[in-house]
Amino acid sequence: ATSFLSISLTQLGSDPLFLGVVIAVGAFFEVPAMYLSGRLSDRIGSLPVLIVGEVGLSVIYWLYGTVRDLYSYILIQGIRGTIYAIFMISGMSVSSSLGGSERGSTYAGLYNLSLYLGMALGPYLGGLISDSLGLWVMFMFSSAFSLTSAVVLLVPWALGKRA
Repeated sequence: ATSFLSISLTQLGSDPLFLGVVIAVGAFFEVPAMYLSGRLSDRIGSLPVLIVGEVGLSVIYWLYGTVRDLYSYILIQGIRGTIYAIFMISGMSVSSSLGGSERGSTYAGLYNLSLYLGMALGPYLGGLISDSLGLWVMFMFSSAFSLTSAVVLLVPWALGKRA
C-alpha cells in the first residue's frame, strides 16, 4: 500500500518536493525505531511487538485511504516509519527464534524471502485492485489484510502458545 502513497498524494495536490519530504519523514523515523523495536522485543517478547506492528500498519493503511489533508501525511508517515520498524524487527526476531540456534538463519532467510515476495507481488495486486475498484478500496483491503494477520498471530499467543 505504501508504494501507492505517491499516487494518493498527487491526487490530493502534492508537488514533487512535498512528496519527497513525506517519504523522507517515514524513513527518518524508521532509523531509530529499528533499534528501539529490537530493545522492546527483547524486553517483552517479539510476538506481542509484531502484533502491535501489524495492527499499527492496518491503521496506517486505513489512514492512507481516508485522510484528505495533505499536511497530515507528514505525521502519518512519521508514525508509519516507527510502525514499520516495529513490524520488521519483531518479525525477524520471531522467525529467527522459530528456527532455534541451528536453523535461525534459515528461518530469517525465509522471512526475508516472504517479505520481498510481498514487496514484489503487493504493488502488482494493489494495482489490479486500485485499477478495477479504486485507490480507496486498495487501501482498505491492505488495512484489512494487515489486521487479519494480527488476528492470526493473536489467537495462538492469547491461547498461551507464544513463539
